Amino acid sequence: MVRADQVRFLADRPGKNRSLWLKGSGRASRVLADVIGEAKRELIIQSPYFVVSREAEKVFRRLRTERPELSVLISTNSFGSTDNTVAYSANYRLRSLYIESLGFHAYEYKPYPGDLHRVFPAYDVFAKRASMEPTPAHAPKKPFLCIHAKSFVMDERVSFIGSFNLDPRSVNLNTEVGFLITDAEVARQLRSDILTDTAPRNSWVINRKSMPLRLEEANS
Repeated sequence: MVRADQVRFLADRPGKNRSLWLKGSGRASRVLADVIGEAKRELIIQSPYFVVSREAEKVFRRLRTERPELSVLISTNSFGSTDNTVAYSANYRLRSLYIESLGFHAYEYKPYPGDLHRVFPAYDVFAKRASMEPTPAHAPKKPFLCIHAKSFVMDERVSFIGSFNLDPRSVNLNTEVGFLITDAEVARQLRSDILTDTAPRNSWVINRKSMPLRLEEANS
């Protein structure tokens, strides 16, 4: 347990999803956008789904313009570890925007990371149980790990831990809650946990693929 210097509880009011065209950005969305907009050196984000809304894209574009040296690191699920392939497909479609235009450093969690038994000590027991259960032919019998945390650390001082996924559903539809924490020790521990998940043994790096041939050579 850590006694934090300052803790602020954020909560959306029910009903934000009744807004016209489902554009009901709630209190949590607005506060988090304001906080992230103050990032100076580093922003480390972990979310099961990473589908930036248009409003969030504007925030990140402004940050990239005003503070080009700002490091933005994203830890999220890979196709092998996601529990929502629809959300992953939206992330996949927007990768060029995230990496090339917004300058994100993206890491996707492996379904069987190197730290599997440290994260889930009872994995072998559950894997054995899963292999004994009758499942549809297309369903995997072997359990896998999946990121479910929704958190970020900013400038090694401010942290957020809550229910807010970085996707349009959390911005406009779901009633979200979370804790905004200002404390160096909480930030240090959370930052360390997320960076451990992004280590090469646990995640794949997502980057632009360099083609071996120029387009005119490939077409000749």
